[in-house]
Amino acid sequence: MESTDTTNSAGTVTKRWVSTKLYRWFGRNVTEVMHTAREKRLPSAVLGASEEVIRRFLVGAFAGDGGVESEAISFSTASEGLARDYADALSKVGVASRIHYDRAEDSWKTYVMGDSTERFVDQIVTTADERYAEARSFVERSNETPRHHDVLPPSAARDAALDADVLPPSAAREIRALRRLVGLRLTGKYRPHLDEDYGVQIETVQTELSRLRDRVERVREAVAEAETLGAVRDGIGWSGRQLAERLAGVTKDNIQYAETGGYDRSRRESLARRARDAVLDALDDADRRIDALDSRCDLRYYRVTDIETVPNEGDNACEWVYDVTVEPTNTFVSQGVVLHNSISISKAGINATLKSRCSLLGAANPKYGRFDQYEPIGEQIDLEPALVSRFDLIFTVTDKPDEEEDANLAEHILTTNYAGELHTHRTETSTSNYTEEEVETVTGEVAPTIEPELLRKYVAYAKRNCFPTMTEAARAEIRDFYVDLRSRGADEDAPVPVTARKLEALVRLAEASARVRLSDDIEVADAERAVRIARHCLEDIGMDPETGEYDADMIETGTSKSQRDRIKDLLSLIADIEDEYDEGAPVDVVIERAEEGGMEPSTAEHEIEQLKQKGEVYEPRTDHLRTT
Repeated sequence: MESTDTTNSAGTVTKRWVSTKLYRWFGRNVTEVMHTAREKRLPSAVLGASEEVIRRFLVGAFAGDGGVESEAISFSTASEGLARDYADALSKVGVASRIHYDRAEDSWKTYVMGDSTERFVDQIVTTADERYAEARSFVERSNETPRHHDVLPPSAARDAALDADVLPPSAAREIRALRRLVGLRLTGKYRPHLDEDYGVQIETVQTELSRLRDRVERVREAVAEAETLGAVRDGIGWSGRQLAERLAGVTKDNIQYAETGGYDRSRRESLARRARDAVLDALDDADRRIDALDSRCDLRYYRVTDIETVPNEGDNACEWVYDVTVEPTNTFVSQGVVLHNSISISKAGINATLKSRCSLLGAANPKYGRFDQYEPIGEQIDLEPALVSRFDLIFTVTDKPDEEEDANLAEHILTTNYAGELHTHRTETSTSNYTEEEVETVTGEVAPTIEPELLRKYVAYAKRNCFPTMTEAARAEIRDFYVDLRSRGADEDAPVPVTARKLEALVRLAEASARVRLSDDIEVADAERAVRIARHCLEDIGMDPETGEYDADMIETGTSKSQRDRIKDLLSLIADIEDEYDEGAPVDVVIERAEEGGMEPSTAEHEIEQLKQKGEVYEPRTDHLRTT
């Protein structure tokens, strides 16, 4: 099929075909471009393609709809939807934009934001385009022009319903806190920003952060050379009260006394050493907070002007979508929709908003109070199987009578209560006949081996500083375990033992094992530990009690393969029998035929009840069944 080609001065070739067949092909495959000018949209195949494909499309689109004005670069179109699609496409190649309706021309324009013009020109405007020189000149002017919207907005939540810990502090508040932390006095420069709820220009923030980094380095050098408590405090510029707040059990009077020669030499040296450590910890904290504030300067902020809840009905009705994750940020804004990938939890008086991709430890009672080892786990946990399957490990805590274990538990509870009684008696009674040594002896018996505060610090340190990588031997251990389990489901009638989710869980468990050791290497011992835990978990909740085989469907769907096969057979049996009777299949006949096929009567009765609850069979009259 030959085309009629025309080439403009920029070298853009326009091809034209006269073909009904080609027209119909476009109508079937890219319907978005076949509408009239005011209804046109970008093809969904383009918006869902890779960044490079979107970039190439925008190059061609800019040649047709693009323009370089005296103080702006934009796409112009008669379609509001197409203008929004252009904004979406630009955001996917890292270019910020805004949409404007031009009443004079009755058209929509998608303007490239000032600080994105250089990126736009580098990626979209080709050197062959006759507007390239003009666009490059505009970039140079734009880079030299400060913009009022380059501001870090205040983010302190005014709404009491919001959790203040979720949002970062405002730039003004954080800069003031950092200046105080590194010993710089407050000048009042940022007080109006706090009082009037103003943001701070990004250029100002970056200048302030540069000064703070210089201050941190100077203080670190001064403290490293300081030998006395006074020299340490002079190096950081803290008051005695500020230093005392960071030294447990020390007051400002203690510090003043030590600086004037009080206490013995050993005590003064100890205080100086503790003060030096406290200052270095504060400087490390300042470094982290400076980096965090600096990273916020790379973001673009938009004010949310309106929030609307759209009901899932009428023209807006659609299928629900769950568990949406957009890599790599897990958060995006598209076509006016904000996806924040977070979940709200309100339990036991604790209200929190967490990222959807977070570690979660859950505990709950079985649906019927106690676990039944002969029932599938999915039927006893009152959660959707799609949610239950997201947990790497699931353990059942059963209450089985055991004389030795019961005796140990009783002794522990009684000792704990006795320790509390002794402490209360000694502190509340002036004539207590219990000595402090007796109380400490009993209390020591119930104290945890590792103090909770120490354990929290240990875990926080491991998460912040350990990023282990897997050795080849550990990788082989996990791979062999996974492949061996999967091979058990190779037979046509065998259940699938595990899914790829279990492999990801094994990797996370091995990483956690290495982090507990504060190691940067995931060794074979870590992999073996992960395998042991996973195997124990699978034997506990992932094994079909009827067949004794691992079955991933026990957790993934809440129904084992044997149960699924049984339900299928029972439904087929009811369908066959109901054709023999006018009023449906009699229940006793169904159970009798099921027993002949090797199914226990009690099991058949149970499955029939389950099918009725799920609506897959119904009773047209008492004790008669029909399939839906």
